[in-house]
Amino acid sequence: ATPTGTYVVDLESQGQGGQVRCWRVAGPTLAPAVSRVAFNPHERGQLACASGRSVYIVDVDGDRGGGDRESKAGSIGALKHTYSNNLRPINALDWSPHDPHLLATCAEDCRFFMWDVRQQQPL
Repeated sequence: ATPTGTYVVDLESQGQGGQVRCWRVAGPTLAPAVSRVAFNPHERGQLACASGRSVYIVDVDGDRGGGDRESKAGSIGALKHTYSNNLRPINALDWSPHDPHLLATCAEDCRFFMWDVRQQQPL
């Protein structure tokens, strides 16, 4: 996180011409609070970001509309879902190695949630 936003760099896959891919996934208001990020190993460009008690699912390759990829909140990509069932800040998250739609989160409130990112409620 920087004062201008949260940036994610994909070091595993190289873009065209050997370039490293980089995205700004959160604007300055959310940036200081982003504590964890995890790319979905099954869905290219899908990223989970933990910030406080919430998890944001972002399509980093998506367009926020209007043709301006840096419009809403100074972010690149499209916000797909927001999940906020924890009572305290989230301190870990990870995608299922077997199911492309499952995300696990746990927080300082000692609560563990499994999310199907196609739904709004935990499993």
